[in-house]
Amino acid sequence: MLESVARFVNISAYADDVALWVLGSDVEEMSRQLQLALGVVEDWLGERHMLLSPEKSQLVVFRRGQDTTRASLQIAGQVVHSITEVKYLGVTLDSSLSWAGEVRALRSRLSNNSRILMRLAGNSNLARRSVLRGFYLSYIQSCLDYHLHFFFVRLQGRCVLSR
Repeated sequence: MLESVARFVNISAYADDVALWVLGSDVEEMSRQLQLALGVVEDWLGERHMLLSPEKSQLVVFRRGQDTTRASLQIAGQVVHSITEVKYLGVTLDSSLSWAGEVRALRSRLSNNSRILMRLAGNSNLARRSVLRGFYLSYIQSCLDYHLHFFFVRLQGRCVLSR
């Protein structure tokens, strides 16, 4: 199944999270290719008594500066409309590839984790340096390390170099 689909679309899969995507400039042609690929996937799953879930499926058209909400696909006879933001494998991707959603999610996560760290630091029973350091490394530094690339890409687009 993957071989026949991979001839005209790209596939990324991790456990039960699967993404199909195509590259191009014609949204209608890309939608047609994805719809054909979804048909192959639906047939393959049907032979194994499994189904795609239209409710859990999402469609995002990545295109800078243009309306991307008009695209749609069908899964099991139900329309899947295009949305502007999707979370895939823990990373929030938006249709303009600005990383704004991922930065927003990281800010929220770091804010919550910082509040927890401050509460731990205020509790004399739990405020041992090793406990605070372990929490910081596990819940704050690891988030920053993982997301450093997103910050760089987001900031790079805003930086103007002058001589």
